[in-house]
Amino acid sequence: MKRSQSSHPLPTAAAIAQQALGSVVTEVRECDVADAAAVEAAARDVEALVCCFVMRHHPRLSFDVNVRGTYNAIEAAVRHGHRRFVNTGPGATIAGPSYRDLCFDITEDVPPQPGLGLYGFTKGLGQEILRVFSANHPIHVMSLLFSAFPDPETDKPGGGVGPLAVTFADAGRAVRDCLTVPLSRLASRCECFYMLPPSLPHGRFAAGKAGRVLGWRPQHDLAAYFTTPPSRL
Repeated sequence: MKRSQSSHPLPTAAAIAQQALGSVVTEVRECDVADAAAVEAAARDVEALVCCFVMRHHPRLSFDVNVRGTYNAIEAAVRHGHRRFVNTGPGATIAGPSYRDLCFDITEDVPPQPGLGLYGFTKGLGQEILRVFSANHPIHVMSLLFSAFPDPETDKPGGGVGPLAVTFADAGRAVRDCLTVPLSRLASRCECFYMLPPSLPHGRFAAGKAGRVLGWRPQHDLAAYFTTPPSRL
C-alpha cells in the first residue's frame, strides 16, 4: 500500500516488480491508509502487506499516514492472520539527529531516538506501534530503512549520495527477501534493517545485517557516486 502525496520521485510499482521481485506475486493497492476499513479490505486474501506510505511535512497528515496508517495496517494484518509484515521508513525512524550527527557505525539495535523532526518522529511512533503489536501477536515485522534512491542511469558521476542510499531495484530486492526469508532466521519478531551497499564510504550506519539475515545482495554498489571521472581530474 502506498500514499502518493510525496515529493520523492517514485517509479511505477510495475517497474519495481519487473526488476526485482521476480516470482513473488504482488498486488499494488492504493488506498487512504488513515481509513481503517480500506486498509482492512486490502489485507484480505493476501499473505503479507508491504507498506510504502509516507507523509513528510504536513502536521496533521503526517500523523494520519505515518502513525494512524501504520496502526491500521498492522491491526488488519494481525486480524487476517498474516505471519509477516514489511514496513519502510527513513533512518531517523530509529536513529535521529542525536545519533546521526555524532556517531559512526550505528547499528539497528540502538535504543530508538528519532528526534523531534516531524518525519522521523511520526515514523518512529509508527515503528513503536509495530514493536508492540509484534510483542503481543504472532507476526514478524521487518522494517527497511532508507534515505535516498539514486539512479545510476541518469545521475552524474561523482555527485555523492547519502549514507542510506540504494537504487529502487535493490530496494525492491530487499522487499522480495523480506517476503521469502525463513522466519526462523529472524532474531526477534521486530527487526530493522539499514539499507545500504557495504561500499558506501560514510561509515555512519553499520552495513551488513540485511545481507546476513535476509540474504540481500545489492547489485549496484554506487561507487561511481564517489569516484571523480577522468575528465574532471
